[in-house]
This record gives sequence, structure tokens and C-alpha cells, in this order.
Amino acid sequence: MTLYRHTILLFFAAVALSPASAEPNADPPRGPPPELVEACKGKKVGDSCSLIFGGRSVTGVCLRGRNDVVMCGPSDKPSEPPAEMFDACKGKKERDACTSPIEGQAVPGHCTSWKGKRLLCRPGPWRQGE
Repeated sequence: MTLYRHTILLFFAAVALSPASAEPNADPPRGPPPELVEACKGKKVGDSCSLIFGGRSVTGVCLRGRNDVVMCGPSDKPSEPPAEMFDACKGKKERDACTSPIEGQAVPGHCTSWKGKRLLCRPGPWRQGE
């Protein structure tokens, strides 16, 4: 899985797992989380959007979803990963095991080169060919 795809998954997981959107005994949500729709209220497809989630600003672009709902999604050019992902590999070598805090969860991973510049903690085990 590429870092871009992982960024997309983290973006949607972060919003979907928001404590504000989880209500006990509620029917399963239909459509995108309200936070994604609210972030694009009054905007057009292609406009930039942002959310505050878990104390972090998440930026993206307004996209047209199912039923013509305009919602915030990841942009084509993901920003740099959070500093915590780089900090988790300080003093380590490529392929070393690491743990990266993602949305308050300790996620095990491995150190890998990011854009050939420095190491970051990529979730999941190291696989041949990375």
C-alpha cells in the first residue's frame, strides 16, 4: 500500500472514528460522516476544505460523492505526514520496528524512507520489495 493510499485511509478513518459521530444505540449512519459534509457547506467541488479532528487540522478538497453530496476528501497532493511518524524513527535504521501514534492509538510499523530524505514509521510489517 502506498503512502498516498495510507494517507487516504487515515483521513477517512480519522473522521469516521470521531467520538462526536459515535452515538450508542443509534442506527448505522447513512452517507458520509456529517463532519465531511459540513466542511464543504457553501463550497464547490474542487474548493479546498479543512476539519479540526483530534486537535489536528486535516486539509483536503471538496469532492462530489454519492447522491451528489459535496464532501471533504483527500486532495491529490497529500501534505507531509505528521511529525510523530518521523519522530518514531529517530535513531533507527530502515526496516527497524517502530510505533507511531495515530489518532491517539499506538500503531506498530516499520521505518521506511520518505521521499528519499528521511525515515518515517509506516504502519504494518516490512515486506520484501518496499
